[in-house]
Amino acid sequence: MNKSYDISENVVSQFDGERMLLLHLETNRFFELNRTAARLWELLKAGNCTDDIKSILMEEFDIEVDRLAGEVDALLSSLSEQGLVSGHDRG
Repeated sequence: MNKSYDISENVVSQFDGERMLLLHLETNRFFELNRTAARLWELLKAGNCTDDIKSILMEEFDIEVDRLAGEVDALLSSLSEQGLVSGHDRG
């Protein structure tokens, strides 16, 4: 299912070398994203939907389609569970 995600206004992000650090201001919890996950975060911030994110990542990284889709879905689920993003279906 194609979804869009909004990044919580309570999250601050910053690159630290090749990784992205996220701070959830309400919980004071830090999260570290590797290079691939950091790229996904950038695509979310730019307003891309899940189908677009998967397509862009397929072009940029050497990974099988099914594996990419599973990893993207798992990361988005984790980010949602932690209150970093909220997803909604696209019409």
